[in-house]
Amino acid sequence: MEEQTLPPAPSLSSTIMNVFSAPSDAFTGLDKAESKASLWIIPLIVVIASVILMMVVGFTDQSLKEQRLDATRTVLEQRVVDRKMTQEQMDQAMTGMEKGGGIILAFQIVGVTIIFSIIFFLSALVLWLGNKFILNSTANYEKILELSGIATWIGALGIIIQTIMMVGLNSIYAQPSLALFFYNNFDPLNSTHKLLAMINFFSVWQTIVIGIGLSKWSDKGITLAMIVSFVVWFLTLALMYSMGIAG
Repeated sequence: MEEQTLPPAPSLSSTIMNVFSAPSDAFTGLDKAESKASLWIIPLIVVIASVILMMVVGFTDQSLKEQRLDATRTVLEQRVVDRKMTQEQMDQAMTGMEKGGGIILAFQIVGVTIIFSIIFFLSALVLWLGNKFILNSTANYEKILELSGIATWIGALGIIIQTIMMVGLNSIYAQPSLALFFYNNFDPLNSTHKLLAMINFFSVWQTIVIGIGLSKWSDKGITLAMIVSFVVWFLTLALMYSMGIAG
């Protein structure tokens, strides 16, 4: 019996162009094509590199660095008020952050790399489960990684734009989210502010594109595919918030 020859996977360049201009074309036939790890490995590396770049900018720009320290001080002061830490512990923590900038940045870079990788694979796993048991698609986990990777290019662009906004508007709170409207008086202790900051326009765009991709691989319709995509998005945000890297 002859083995069935799978159609070739789309090129990296074509998927990048299509995900921004014609996302439906980016995923058409992808679930039946041969697997291509570069479709998810490269965008994952790029998005992590973009986050690291944003962190470096925040550490090296003196104004942004001072704002970051002020935000941390505000949070720690509230912990002292809530008796979750002592004033001495707070003073030691702030002194360590002020003096150990380079070391802290290095640890944070390692942490971000690990955390973003874990979140990428976990969210893809949940997408695969939803795609399999709710949308009844036969696409395997590797194909969901490819779908997630292609959509991740949107997230990478959003992080780059956020970095530019931070520098241009001279605020660590300047970002393409609903919190943009009050970035000058953002309160890191305000739950509403933090919630609105999580609703990032590029993240929503990326989630919609993932929903389009899922709908191309099933016969359940675009509405159910979007529901699956946004449920995974919500769970991902909840995980990031619990880890202290969102909001």
